[in-house]
Amino acid sequence: MTEAALVLNQTNHERKVAGYGVHHKKGGSAVAKLGNRPMSDQEIQSKHGECKEYDLGGFMDYETFKKMDPDLEAEYVNNLCEKYHVRHEQISKHLFELGESDLMARLKIKGVDKKVTKIKASDVTDDAVKDFCEQIDFWHQKTEAAKIIDLSEAQRKHDIIENAEFIEYEEFFNFTIDEKVNYLNSLISKYGVSFATIERELFKLKPTYLRHQLHTAGVLKNIKHGATGYVAKALNADFCDALKNWRGESTLEEKPEAVVEPVKEEPAPVATPETVIVSDENPAEETSVTKSTELPESNISDFYIPVEDYADGLIPEEPEAPKLEDTNRHTMVFTSNYRSIGLDSDELEGMKIMCENKLVEVCITIRTI
Repeated sequence: MTEAALVLNQTNHERKVAGYGVHHKKGGSAVAKLGNRPMSDQEIQSKHGECKEYDLGGFMDYETFKKMDPDLEAEYVNNLCEKYHVRHEQISKHLFELGESDLMARLKIKGVDKKVTKIKASDVTDDAVKDFCEQIDFWHQKTEAAKIIDLSEAQRKHDIIENAEFIEYEEFFNFTIDEKVNYLNSLISKYGVSFATIERELFKLKPTYLRHQLHTAGVLKNIKHGATGYVAKALNADFCDALKNWRGESTLEEKPEAVVEPVKEEPAPVATPETVIVSDENPAEETSVTKSTELPESNISDFYIPVEDYADGLIPEEPEAPKLEDTNRHTMVFTSNYRSIGLDSDELEGMKIMCENKLVEVCITIRTI
């Protein structure tokens, strides 16, 4: 073994012993902590720079153009030259509203003027320049319209936050971090509910989903605290009722309407009141019984006589009533048919007088006319 190999082995052995001494404790085999604490989400976020996006194929104003890196400036000018077949003079004059040589002077100062594609002036036609100017005018109109929309959208967000209006999570997701914090604090101040209730009931999110987002952004500590205990239960119930009204859901239990069955009309029964006076050896004792029976329909139809079939109001004679057998020699049976509903007491007394003041049994039959 050569001397170099011996030195290498000795060095590796020493490093191995030193490594064991650092990673292992004297009294056991537990690995010692070296102090490499992982960074928190807020620390990681602080190390990230600002992320910007640029549309290198569209139009932009001069202030936005100056914020780009020099290489991106040169690339942007080349893209416009190739797309619209114009030179940097037209871009500087019509798009940035500068002098024809101001754009190239800036690129020369930045040291990227040689990266710009040189197009001959003879290759640029008037139609290409005219089309380029028309596209710039159309872009200006869209920009002005977008500014109006942005202002109205900003005003709408301000109204939502100020009045603590309910919104869906898709719209809340498009808010900035500060707008999200202000909106949540506005809801908590108005309804007194907790952050977890808003996350669960309004946005229908999983627990701690939104909390984790705000914690990552470092703004969770800026959220207010809601009520707790029995007060929180009552406030949560009111908050849920307000959400149901906002979503168009009924807060009361809808009871099924009672089904009313049609009443079947039955023919009215025809009553046959019967008044019976029983004769006995003691004429002072009298018994009065009133009965109500129902006649079959066949009997009613047999005795039905329509009035309109007879002229001059004449009514034919009623059929003779069947004679009843006299079972008691002290009782006189009298039967008669009447068109009226019944007899009153005076008529009954008159009949008794007609029968020589003897006790009689009166049978009355009622029929409909």
